[in-house]
Amino acid sequence: MVEYSEMTQRPTLEDLLKYKEMILTGTEAQQKEAITAIRLASSIENEPPLGLIISAGLVPVLMNYHKEKKDISNTSKHDILWAITNVASGSSQDTMHVISQNGMQYFLEFCNDPNEDVFAQVTTSGYF
Repeated sequence: MVEYSEMTQRPTLEDLLKYKEMILTGTEAQQKEAITAIRLASSIENEPPLGLIISAGLVPVLMNYHKEKKDISNTSKHDILWAITNVASGSSQDTMHVISQNGMQYFLEFCNDPNEDVFAQVTTSGYF
């Protein structure tokens, strides 16, 4: 289990690849844990590991997660959108990576989400 206090340190590429594997093959609880860990990693105040998140291939994995899971929780949607927003707000290369993964279309899909937290995350993404 990822301890929230652990996110005060930058995760390594190996950590992020472990989270990717948890999303792809883990139980629902492991998937939620990994999504939260990625959101926390992308939110580290000083030099978040956005390049490592990209290198680990997590942007498309996060985007595809909700498409494959029809019953995704609002918390997981919010955490995924938050993490992708953080990556997109990094360097211009980070932004271009999210755009190249159809990030704008991805955010548009959530514009009609009835959950206020999810909708708020979409509208603060910077795409609108």
